[in-house]
Amino acid sequence: MAKLPNRFSAEQAVQVLEFVEALPDNIRSIVVHCEGGFSRSCALVKALNALYGYSVDFEQLKEANPSVERALLAVAKQRAVKGGKGAGGAGKRGKNAEKR
Repeated sequence: MAKLPNRFSAEQAVQVLEFVEALPDNIRSIVVHCEGGFSRSCALVKALNALYGYSVDFEQLKEANPSVERALLAVAKQRAVKGGKGAGGAGKRGKNAEKR
């Protein structure tokens, strides 16, 4: 499988963060998916766990793409430094995230 250029951009990271932060408090679980369903979705789930304390099954996340995970975490950190949202905080949501 050929590598995709710009497989996960800063703009996409912002979209993910804004989506999660806008979820109503009564949302208990989210499902994360991507076209292939292996590396990008796993990476997003791992990052959501680090940022918001979502419960995850790490056994299912072995194929996580580390560059996608780092990109999302970096954008979250930049937003926090600028005074915006995005750094979350462990346990902020404390809900379940699944990779599908």
